[in-house]
Amino acid sequence: YMLDSYNFAIFYRRLPADRPLDPKTPFQKITPRMTRQPRHAELRLKPSNRAVLTIPLPFISDLNPGETAEFEVYIATNLHTFKLRSKNFMVYAN
Repeated sequence: YMLDSYNFAIFYRRLPADRPLDPKTPFQKITPRMTRQPRHAELRLKPSNRAVLTIPLPFISDLNPGETAEFEVYIATNLHTFKLRSKNFMVYAN
């Protein structure tokens, strides 16, 4: 798609504060809501290509004021033609 955010999905899971994370805990998926009809364009992959995504993280806004949380997150392509995935990273909300 012409808009980069339509090409990716965000996967996250909240880490429990009182015990270790069970590795079998599933990730939740967020796909960007398409606000307009997406246009397609050719995607040319080259070494060291990068994409910068500015996407709201609704799981952060679900926290109560003053609540802290840790989330394990990764981003993956939302395409049928090929699958790419980032490394897992942490998001800390205070």
